[in-house]
Amino acid sequence: MRIPRSALCLVILASGLSSVVCDNSKQLLPEFLFSLSGHSLDWPCQSTKNIYETSGRYIARNVISTRAQVYRDDIILAMPRYKPGVPFTLGVMSLKTKDCTPKVTPFPCWAIQEEGNCQALQNVVDIALDIQEILWVLDVGIVNTLEQPVRRCPPKIVGIDVKSGKVVKVIDLSNLVTPMSRLQYLAVDYADDGQVYVYVTDAAARSIIVYNVTGEKGYRVILPNAVTTGVQRRDVLYVTLVKKSCGTPVLYFTYLGSNRLFAIKAENLRHGLTQGSVVDIGPKHNKIVLLGSDNGCAIFFRNK
Repeated sequence: MRIPRSALCLVILASGLSSVVCDNSKQLLPEFLFSLSGHSLDWPCQSTKNIYETSGRYIARNVISTRAQVYRDDIILAMPRYKPGVPFTLGVMSLKTKDCTPKVTPFPCWAIQEEGNCQALQNVVDIALDIQEILWVLDVGIVNTLEQPVRRCPPKIVGIDVKSGKVVKVIDLSNLVTPMSRLQYLAVDYADDGQVYVYVTDAAARSIIVYNVTGEKGYRVILPNAVTTGVQRRDVLYVTLVKKSCGTPVLYFTYLGSNRLFAIKAENLRHGLTQGSVVDIGPKHNKIVLLGSDNGCAIFFRNK
């Protein structure tokens, strides 16, 4: 099996995506420039905010947004509980606002954000919106991961219908992880027969979790040793799914510390095949962060 390097048909360097400014006078798309911080949260009332602050459940400086998915006139945000004081871990804001500092509200509601409640979201680290308008949410179940980690609940993937805000699927990943697992990124794939697959990177275990949502079964695919060459013990395993019009989708992946980019056809992942299936696409001139794709053959990334 061979994946030609030309499969990576368009690469866009987005080195400035992390800087958001409010001076709209010189920007090409000022309506999409917003300044977000821990003070951007929308509260039901002042008394609720006061209760969260006095109890230590809201510390503004610890609230950050790390992932985003656009749905119509809204943008849905993953807000990981890396540190204490993050009142909700999945939020949404309107793109139609004229305010440079818009408010972020819990998505889909406050009730699903309760820390310590395993029916709720604990620590959302990645999100992906699929073609059926289902938002797939990767919840690692461990909070305060940058300070003193606390395992609140088992890791899970939650499917939310963005139109109704209803939870339509919950996938327990307990049997697919190890005590040392570090789940970081996910991608959603629709096979030709309509079956839905979710791919989750486990950086610590050098593996990709493959879960057949339709068939309700999953397994781990161990990646070759070559993908971790030059990688430090704790690293980030980035992944993005490229959907070529001429053939099967291809999953591109790389460790931050690696100097190589790799890929595997989605059909091989679906069958648990890695022997001879993982392709070394080529060297990376810099450490890069994969940001995602355009649902076609373009990959967006930035330099570290």
